[in-house]
Formats: sequence, structure tokens, C-alpha cells
Amino acid sequence: MINSLNILNKINRINGSGGRNIVQHSFSDATLTATPASNTAIDLEFAYPSSGDFPYSNVKAKLYYRVTGTTPWSLATYITDGVTTTYQKTGLTQGISYDFMVRFVSGSVISSVGTIVTKLMFNTISTAYFAAMTEQLPSDEKNVIDDAIWSTATQIAKMDCMMLTLATEQQSLLYLNDPTKTGVKVNSPTFTAYKGWSGDSTNNVNTGYNPGDGGTYNFKKEDASLSVYVNVKLHPTGSTNEIIYLLQPVQAIRLREAPSGLTGGVNGSLDTGHFLLFAIDEGNFISMRRNNSTQHTANIGFTKQTVNSASQDIADNSFKFRCESRVSMIFCGAYLTDQELSDFQDAWLPVLEHLGSDYWSNYVPTTLTATAGAGKIDLAWTLPVTTYSPYTVTNVVIQESTDNVTFTDIATLGAVEAYEATVPTGQTRYYKIRYISSRNIHTTNSAEAHATAL
Repeated sequence: MINSLNILNKINRINGSGGRNIVQHSFSDATLTATPASNTAIDLEFAYPSSGDFPYSNVKAKLYYRVTGTTPWSLATYITDGVTTTYQKTGLTQGISYDFMVRFVSGSVISSVGTIVTKLMFNTISTAYFAAMTEQLPSDEKNVIDDAIWSTATQIAKMDCMMLTLATEQQSLLYLNDPTKTGVKVNSPTFTAYKGWSGDSTNNVNTGYNPGDGGTYNFKKEDASLSVYVNVKLHPTGSTNEIIYLLQPVQAIRLREAPSGLTGGVNGSLDTGHFLLFAIDEGNFISMRRNNSTQHTANIGFTKQTVNSASQDIADNSFKFRCESRVSMIFCGAYLTDQELSDFQDAWLPVLEHLGSDYWSNYVPTTLTATAGAGKIDLAWTLPVTTYSPYTVTNVVIQESTDNVTFTDIATLGAVEAYEATVPTGQTRYYKIRYISSRNIHTTNSAEAHATAL
């Protein structure tokens, strides 16, 4: 005759009872929740069973985890005080799906398996965003996007519309902050994977976002932010080109390339109070913000200026973006503080670079100098600060030429700011440098600097 209790004991030993004869008790499903706390940690919370469900004293809790689809369970923690109901499991892998389970122990009695909770190790925003894609991104791309979402959750909560150019048109029209919403192509704007959208007055992208239609939005008359990442300057000198706009006869939200430079404004007059910005800086964020009735501000990257301009009501129209310069990211919403905007740019510029949007590859070193010495030429430069470049410079490449036409790489250095070139007395040499980022992406070459050795 088969002893069913012995069989159950063998099963329990396999399930991690440590070799003791443990009796398994069936009870109603345990209450267990799992909430990602970071890209590698999850917060677990449970409730102890009632005496009717698990009628034993001195109840302790065991929390288990496993990679979804695998059989073995690993013990996350053993809570012996009978009071604690929360635990944070760290050391998980970003982008991996895990199962979590709680079992209760009293002496030689262990509860049956309760509810198993499955969680993907992404931010909840990331999970919804990726789930809405008809074609999935590679895991490394998902991970860098998820990292940025975790670090800018405060800013994203303030946004109504945020769009990021990815591998496909469908992905790139999704709202990152709310993927139940999408932009719409108008006629035939040009899409370049990972780099952006470009178009003209008849070929553009309509975001479908209209903060002036009387609905509830974060973007308000005197509480507003608008930002785009302009990928590459393509338009000819002297042309006029709307980048993003929402126009009515008087009121205006506008960012525009003009012959004199970049102009724009947010919730101000179309004809007065707009900025005259710097020359457009490709590979950077261009942002406009307002948090009062008398002024609005503009940023190109981390450079800021303020203009006096009376606030205007928001026009009842949808945001559209069109430009010959490629737009690879856009966001609109409530006012971001200087620090929030800076932190947002620092978080998302590495994402744009990783995805191939050309931020780093468009960067041009600008500080190279060449100084003549006895049988040498001393080169010096200043590495970019982290608030402008979110990447660590790992190497500097030195190029040399005798005719200022043909340049040859002569040295690859570390993250240094000087180099001594040996040059025969009386001979002239021309030099350029470029940086290599921590992602092994090369910048554009600098302008040349030259000297004649003494």
C-alpha cells in the first residue's frame, strides 16, 4: 500500500524543505503584489493568511522567485517575525520576466502554492510602450529607453505628448507617455529610422494633440513646455521653415528656422515677443517654456534666454511638426524647471545617441590650438563638459597634414587635453582632432590648427 504522506514529504523535500518531513496545507490564494522599483529591483508585498485559511500559530513567510518559463524556484527571503509584509528583491536583470510566490510556514506545516505573480523588469510606462509596438525592438534598445524612463518619471508625468523616433513608422508615431494615442502622417513626410521625420508645409506629422480644445491637459496658458530634438540641419541658408507649430491669427506656439536664425515662442503673440535664438544647433534639444503671464524662456541645449512677452490663450488647433531638419524627439506638457529640463536632456541624449540619432557624431571639437616650440608643436584642447556632452570621452585622435589637404591619424590618446608633436625646425604642420565616446562613436573632426616649428 502506498503511503500518500511519504509521497507528499518527498515532494516537499524537492520543493526546498531542507530534508524535513513537512506537511503541506491547502488554503485560499495568498495576496501578493510585485511592483518594479528600478530596472533591477522589485518591491514585493503580501498579506498573512487568516486563521481560517491557515489555522496555525507563529506563521512565517517565504518569498520565492524564478525566471518565467523555468521550473526551479529560488528563495528570495525568509521572514520569521510574522509581522513584516514587504521585501525588495534586488539583483534582477532588466527586461527579464520573473515569477514571484509567497508560502507560509508554521512548524512542520507549509502552505500550498498561492497566487504566482509575473512581472517584466521594466518600468510600467516602458511595458505599455513596448507592448503597443507591432514590431519589437532589440533588448539593448529597450533597456536604454527603460533606463531613461526610470530617471525621468517626474518629467514624463508632466507631459501630454512625447514621441521618439525608433525603427519603424508605427513605433515612431506612438506617444511614449500614453501609447493608446498616436500621431498621424499627413501626406508623405520622410521617415528615417532612428533619426527622425522631415517634411514641408504639405507633408508633415500631426500629433493629434490639441491643448486648446477645452479638455484637461498639463500644457496650460502659463504652465507650459515644448521641446524638440533637431537631428540634422538640412535646409539651405536663408530659407524659412516651421519646425513645430500651432497657429491662430494672434496666438502662437511656434518654433521656426528663419534667415536670421531660429525663432520661437510659447503661448505668446505671433507678431511680437518671440525669440531670436542662436543659429540652429543640430544634435541638441530646442525648448521653450512659460510659467508666468509676462515672460517665456528658450533653451538650445543648456543655454537659456528669457524674453518679455504677455501670455495668450492657447489656440484651438493640433500640434504639427514639419521640417527639413529631422526631428527625432518631441515633448509637450507642463512647465519643467531648469533642473528638470537639464536632467531630462542628460537622460535622453545618451538614448538618442545609442539609437543612432547622430548627437555625438555631429559634435565638433572647437578648442584646438597649436603652439610652436623648438623642434615641436604643442597641441592643446578642452574636453567637453558633461552638461553639454553626456558621454565620457575615452579617446582623442590626432590627425596631421603637411599640406592642409590630406590628413593622417598619427596618435590615439586617452582622455587627455594635450599632445606634443615632433616637427623639424622650420616645417609647418596642420592638425585636427576628434573625440571617441564611451560608446565608441567618433565625433566630427575639428577645424585645423597649425604652426611652424622653431
